Amino acid sequence: MASPLMGDEDKGWFADNMAAPPADDKHKLRKTWYASYNRGVAGILYTLAQANTAGLDTSATNPFIARALDLIRDKYISRIAKAKTGLHFGSDGIAASLATAVQQGLIKPTTQHMNWIGLLLEKENLGSDIVNGGPGQGIAVMISAQFLGQQMVNDRLRSIAQKLIARQDKDGSWATGYYRQKLTRRKIKRATRGFMEGLSGAIYFLLEYGYRYSDTASKEAATRGLKWLMNKAKHSKGTVTWKTASNKEMIYGLSDGVAGLALTFIKAYQHTGLPVYRDYAVKALRSIPEDLTDSNITQRNGLSGLGEVYLEAYTVLDNEEWLDRAGWIAQVIMNLKKLHPKYGTYWLADHERQPVANFMVGNSGVMHFLLRYCHPSRISLPMMEKQPYTSFDTFQQPDKSISVYEPAPTA
Repeated sequence: MASPLMGDEDKGWFADNMAAPPADDKHKLRKTWYASYNRGVAGILYTLAQANTAGLDTSATNPFIARALDLIRDKYISRIAKAKTGLHFGSDGIAASLATAVQQGLIKPTTQHMNWIGLLLEKENLGSDIVNGGPGQGIAVMISAQFLGQQMVNDRLRSIAQKLIARQDKDGSWATGYYRQKLTRRKIKRATRGFMEGLSGAIYFLLEYGYRYSDTASKEAATRGLKWLMNKAKHSKGTVTWKTASNKEMIYGLSDGVAGLALTFIKAYQHTGLPVYRDYAVKALRSIPEDLTDSNITQRNGLSGLGEVYLEAYTVLDNEEWLDRAGWIAQVIMNLKKLHPKYGTYWLADHERQPVANFMVGNSGVMHFLLRYCHPSRISLPMMEKQPYTSFDTFQQPDKSISVYEPAPTA
């Protein structure tokens, strides 16, 4: 992680450009420097913070951490009024990553960085999905709560939940995506099922907020959404799966697939204890082959993301079956590792020709799963922290030396 394989000495960790490449550049790494959680330096900081928690020595990456903070300052803090929100590709995920890095001791808790967390979360997000919308921002706010003013946290979470509930259709779904009609080419709204960009992620947020903050309306909306998902499920030989909004077979992965829906049912069971939700989670995961192999080992829709869901199932459902499945994935990943004679172990997470360090499609996401497999009780599901998001009736500020962000008063 601190080698020229994944970063430049002057500019720090690079990623492959997300824009579609020209025809003659399809097999080249087009270095780009992103700040985001999904493909940028914030996601790498997040993994290093968890490595710090596990007791690993991360000091070799300190120069790269400094470059990462400089990039966040230049791309976001210095132009905060124009900065885009979002958990995966915007300011919300960067705030949550910084908060985690401070909480886990990777970054010293300076007043400057504490103020950054508040600034990055100040702009309200009105979308409906985890990746770019309000549910993702709500998760970031909960992760960052100890660094924010009490009123800001309560007001923002309540506002996100209320706006999300107001957009819920009567049948319990949300129109979170679009498709184009073949004949007219018109964009038509559709209820996308997936976790990252669909309604199961919205349900996950409402469950987390509703039960941790005792919000009845959020609990009821989540229940309606879960019922819609159960009505859409396809049952076969003790398993359940779903079709996509365009009526195609759903893939296995976390972002757009069965594993992401199973994760929402795991969360529902964790909060309610209702066996029906456990049953759907188990049957969904059992629709995935237990000896699955794939060259895609990313968090996004590959084996690392599936492994994270298996570890969550093991933690919440208390069944060794899911730890065994996670162990299988760990072994597959270890057999796919590459070894550089000078810089050590790395992975090509999907189809890239050169290793990249980012979280959702790169090495830090793969390493996060392996770290969590080794320390399932100490490291939690990425961006879904297990720390107590209690109401502020019992909230205690953990450290008087850590500043709390208070938004500037409006005129």
